[in-house]
Amino acid sequence: QCGSQDGEGSCFEPEAPRSNPATPVTENTTQEVVDVISTAKDTCSDDWINETYRIDCIRQTLLLAAAKLPTRGDYAPVKAALVDAADKLDKIVKQNGSASSGTVSPNIGGRPLAPTLPPLRAVDPAAQEQAVAEALAVLEEAETILLRSSENSTRRLEHYQQVAQAIDSTKVLLRSS
Repeated sequence: QCGSQDGEGSCFEPEAPRSNPATPVTENTTQEVVDVISTAKDTCSDDWINETYRIDCIRQTLLLAAAKLPTRGDYAPVKAALVDAADKLDKIVKQNGSASSGTVSPNIGGRPLAPTLPPLRAVDPAAQEQAVAEALAVLEEAETILLRSSENSTRRLEHYQQVAQAIDSTKVLLRSS
């Protein structure tokens, strides 16, 4: 495009869109992810679901948070850590599942008009203690991965710490099981 309507100005080529845009960390995106993870405290509490569904409830919450993030840029390690933790929690639920319990679909954040989580699967009550111990280790690992991923960037450090703290807050739900 050359100049303005009056003929003044220079000619320039519009910049081609980049195929791999680096998405920097932002307060809004980080807060959105933290808020989604924090809904687990209400969604997965005793008020809405039995403790045997908590691991799968936390898994679904982590997946919802990961869905808010791009796969490239500064949030790529965060998304990868959340998806990896969710995959590991899924394996725990599958290995310790209770076929007789059926599924539940609680409202997100425990709000009556909120959307529901996908159907949650229960852990067999006899395997609950072992499954909770494994799930706590998975969440601890996700926190560690996030904190290590941010070590080489002071710009990302605060954002990754906030997400790690949100993950840490979900462990209270498991410890109370």
